[in-house]
Amino acid sequence: MSRALVILAGLALCAPAPAQSIYKCSSNGKVTYSEQPCSSGTQAMLDVPPAPPPDPELKQRLARQKALAESLDKERREASALAAKAARPPGAARATPQQQRCDKLRLQLKWAQDDLRKSAGPATEAMRIKVERQAEAMAVECQR
Repeated sequence: MSRALVILAGLALCAPAPAQSIYKCSSNGKVTYSEQPCSSGTQAMLDVPPAPPPDPELKQRLARQKALAESLDKERREASALAAKAARPPGAARATPQQQRCDKLRLQLKWAQDDLRKSAGPATEAMRIKVERQAEAMAVECQR
């Protein structure tokens, strides 16, 4: 019940205000405008014309502009998708699990070779064996 009263009060506030009279008052060469009649000096009542009706073509023009904006946005999204697709390497989307496994083995071999170059002392022999085993595993899996 109280909710309905709040809604009705809100609607009453949103109702258009009736046209009000505006008074132009002149006193000692000074002009003022007011909603109240003048207390001294000369007064003239100004008629406030009602607001003009909305332009009938305005709604159609707005609809055309919205349609144009939507089509431009769609074109932008399509162009962005094409650019993203063109930026990808040619074989990136078609990598098979076998190719991925070979790439991983190549990377592990590269890391093992880097570790071998950095090793010193007794660890060098262990790293050399690790590099050989990594190269053999890659040769078996990839056979290139």
